[in-house]
Amino acid sequence: RFSRLTLNLKELIKSQIPPEEYGRLTVTGIQFTPQQAKLTMEMQFLSPPATINVEAADSEGTVTWEPVESAVSYNLFWSTSPFMAPSNKIEGVSSPYKLSGLNNGTTYFVAISAVDSIGESGYSPPVNFSPVAQAASEGSSNAEEADSGADVMPEIAPTVTPGVD
Repeated sequence: RFSRLTLNLKELIKSQIPPEEYGRLTVTGIQFTPQQAKLTMEMQFLSPPATINVEAADSEGTVTWEPVESAVSYNLFWSTSPFMAPSNKIEGVSSPYKLSGLNNGTTYFVAISAVDSIGESGYSPPVNFSPVAQAASEGSSNAEEADSGADVMPEIAPTVTPGVD
C-alpha cells in the first residue's frame, strides 16, 4: 500500500538533489501511522578548509591549510579577481602548495575546495596576497664583510727594547 508513496519520495529526492550528492543522503528513520508516513533523512555536506594561509615570496606564494577530515584531495583556485571569476583550477593539490610564476606586486586571490569519494565542496573564503621581489643582497654582503673585520682587533706583538729595565 505504501509502494507508490515510496516511489514518489524517491522521485522527489532525485528532483531536489544532484545525482553526485545521493551518496551524502542517509535515511535515519521511517514512521508509519494510518494517517501519515514520516521519513527522516540526514545529508552530510563536505566543508572546504576553514583556514588558509599564504606566505608571499619572489614571484610565488606558498599556500597552506588545515586538512578536512573526510577529504581525499584538494583543488586550488587562484585569480586576480576578488570574486574568483575567472579563476584557474589546479586539481589534486596538497598542503603546502607552492603557486609559482606570478607577477610581483600583483594581488592574487586563492581559495581551496575539498574532495571526497562523493564529490567536491564549495570554495573556502578567498585569501589574498601579493608576491614581492627579494631585496638585493649585494650591499648586505659587502657590509657583512666590513662589519666582520671591524669587530676583530688586530693582534699587536709586544715590543721589547734591549737594555732597558
